Amino acid sequence: KWVKGMVEGQDQERNGIAKEIHDGIERALAGIKLELSQYNSELKSKKIENIVSQMALAFANLRLISHNLSLNYLKEKNMENLLLELKEEYEKRGEFKMEIVVYPKEALNELRDTIKHQIYRVLQELLNNVSKHAKANAIFLNFTKHDDFLNIIMEDDGCGFDKNAKNGIGLNNITERLSSIESIFNIESSIGRGTIITIDIPISQLWYYDYN
Repeated sequence: KWVKGMVEGQDQERNGIAKEIHDGIERALAGIKLELSQYNSELKSKKIENIVSQMALAFANLRLISHNLSLNYLKEKNMENLLLELKEEYEKRGEFKMEIVVYPKEALNELRDTIKHQIYRVLQELLNNVSKHAKANAIFLNFTKHDDFLNIIMEDDGCGFDKNAKNGIGLNNITERLSSIESIFNIESSIGRGTIITIDIPISQLWYYDYN
């Protein structure tokens, strides 16, 4: 209960930050961008045009950050769309390719909002770690629904790391989130051989009703 409460507190804090970004910084940037565009409609300045383009990119990035932090944004999206957005985000930046396999195809349908949220945040954190540390070219992400649990495997072809140091690269928060939904979390990694992460989430945690 203590872990669950702490995780929920962190999520509410994220949601508050997302709202502040949306209501304050995003609107301010949008106003400045519009004003510059209107001002430049007569001047036709290439420098101002470049500034407007840079602001548009900054605005898009800020919007993405706000959406990623927002609980409401996650509720509005199904898990499949959220996964595709993560894939597109990293591939568009040219960081690594992602292959996503879900079996059976409907395995992620009708996840409880709280579970969908926790899975998404965990994947965000794992992908962020790969981006920062792994130097990977490709990631394979697999979801398989068994009778008693949902199995998630994430494998990268990066540089790997010393398992004894795993708590020092941002995985504590992942462990806390998975503990709050009674999941089993395992890491297999070694220097130069990439990393395989396995997560097993009990069926009883996942859906509005029991499939068994």
